[in-house]
Amino acid sequence: MALLAGGASNAKIAETLFVTPNTVRTHLDRIRDKTGARNRAELTRYAIQAGIEPVVPSP
Repeated sequence: MALLAGGASNAKIAETLFVTPNTVRTHLDRIRDKTGARNRAELTRYAIQAGIEPVVPSP
């Protein structure tokens, strides 16, 4: 969530966490289901409101 809030793409999140982009997509889908968020922007807003500090991935 911190990487998502920092603006990272699924591919960048996957690279940073050493998982596949499909795994990232699956986790984000499940988080969306649990939070009621409809898209990445709403997930980002949820993360920030929950006190999760955005992490900007390294290039």
